[in-house]
Amino acid sequence: MTLWKTALVGAALGLAACQPVGVPVGEERLAAKIADVVINEGMVVQFARQQVQGLMYQGSISQDQVNQTLIAINREMESKLPDVKKSLVASLSREFNIKELDFLHKLLVSKEGKAVVERQEIAMQDPMALLDGLAKEAATRAVARVNSGWPTGAAPAPPPQPEGMPQLPPGMVLPN
Repeated sequence: MTLWKTALVGAALGLAACQPVGVPVGEERLAAKIADVVINEGMVVQFARQQVQGLMYQGSISQDQVNQTLIAINREMESKLPDVKKSLVASLSREFNIKELDFLHKLLVSKEGKAVVERQEIAMQDPMALLDGLAKEAATRAVARVNSGWPTGAAPAPPPQPEGMPQLPPGMVLPN
């Protein structure tokens, strides 16, 4: 009997040694499907446009350079998509169990899940519009407060010209 138990324990240990260490394969596969849905070219274009807007705001690029910059950012980001997907798969696999990943996948790809997301977006429209209006009002009040602390009076008057001297139109200068 002891020999039988020893053999059984040895077989169980041998089987355990053959199991992969880390994230279960099923969770990785499901996380990879989710990553394929979430990370796509549309997302890359959106991030690239945000970067271009920031560059324009900073004065780093001119209006003529917008398209070339957008194309260059898109190309570089697209080449990095596999790394981003791997990172997402690792994060999802680490953070969620198989049931949660299955639920998330259904939410993202099924008709019912898409309908829920669409209804959630509709439900958020009124609160977002309210929040936008509040932000605009707050910005208007903030600008008024800042302007009240920073005098913006009229420009100082030009120095008086001696009488009898003809005055040149503004912006004109006599040659030396």
